[in-house]
Amino acid sequence: MTAHRRVLRAGLCGLVLGAGSFKCTSDSFATDDGGADGAADGASDVDLTGTAGHPCFPNQTCVGTLTCVSGVCVDVSSDAGDATTTPLPLLEWSFDGNGSNTGTVSGYPVTWTGNVSYVAGKFGPAAQFPSGAYGTVTSPANVLGIYAQYTISFWIKASTPESQSFFDFDNYTTSPYGGIKLSYADTTHFSLCASSESVAVLGGACASVAAPVVAAWHNVILRYDGTGTGSGHGAGIDVYEDDVLAFTLPNPALDPIFDPDELSHLSIGAGGLTMDEIRVYDATFTPAQQCTVVIGGTWNGAICTLP
Repeated sequence: MTAHRRVLRAGLCGLVLGAGSFKCTSDSFATDDGGADGAADGASDVDLTGTAGHPCFPNQTCVGTLTCVSGVCVDVSSDAGDATTTPLPLLEWSFDGNGSNTGTVSGYPVTWTGNVSYVAGKFGPAAQFPSGAYGTVTSPANVLGIYAQYTISFWIKASTPESQSFFDFDNYTTSPYGGIKLSYADTTHFSLCASSESVAVLGGACASVAAPVVAAWHNVILRYDGTGTGSGHGAGIDVYEDDVLAFTLPNPALDPIFDPDELSHLSIGAGGLTMDEIRVYDATFTPAQQCTVVIGGTWNGAICTLP
C-alpha cells in the first residue's frame, strides 16, 4: 500500500511524523499518494486548504461556515460543548479567587493595584474594583499583536463607574500607534478609543457608545476582523453588548490596530466596576456563534438568550 503524504505550508517543510512525511510544494495543504505533483496519479494533490481540520487560506478564511482558529479551520456552530470543534480562548481570566490566566497560552497573570476583592459574579467569583483599583497584564503584545482577528469578551456590572479606562492596551502617544481603550464616560455611555499603526486616534477623537444599564450583568464583545497583520489588512472595531451590535468604529486605512511593536501592557478594571470572565480569542464569529461559543447563551435563530 502506497504511503500517503501531506503537503503543508512552506514554514513546516522537513517535518517527519512516523511512517509518513511532510513536504512543501506550495502555500497549501494537500494529500499526495506519491506521484509527481500535478500528475495524473489518481486522487493525489487534492487541495484541502480551508477545509475542516486543515490550515486556513492565507487570508485567514475557510470554506463555508468554518472559522479560522489558531490557523486551523474548525466548525464552531454545530456543538458549543464539543471540545473537538469549539475554539478555546488564548487568554482567559475568570477571577476565581485570583488573577491567573487559564487560557491556552500560559502566563499573563493579572497583577492588582489597590484593594481588589472577589465577590459573587456572573460565573462564580468576580473581581470588584473600589476607587483607584485596577489590574495590569505585562507584555500582552506577545499574544495581542500576532493574529489577524480577535474577539475580546467580558462580563461587567457597574455601580457608580469612575471615568477611567477599564480595558486599555492603547498606545496613542508614540508612533507606531495601536490598541484599544474602553472607559465609562458616564453611567449611560462608554468612551471607545482606538489607534492604528498610522493614526494616533481613529476618527480624530474617542467615540461615544451607548452603554448597557448599570447595576446588572452585561456581556461586552470587541470584535476585530482583519484579513492579515500587515498594512491595509486591518479592520475597524465592532462593539457588541449582550450579543447585539451597538457600534462600529471605522478604520478607513485598514492599518493594523493589533501589532506587537505597539502594545506594552493591558489594564483591567476601574473604580465602581465588577468584572468577570474576560476571554481573548484569535478568531471572529457570527452573532449566533458569539452567543453559544463565547457567551455561553442560547441562540433562537434571531437573538441570544444570555446565561
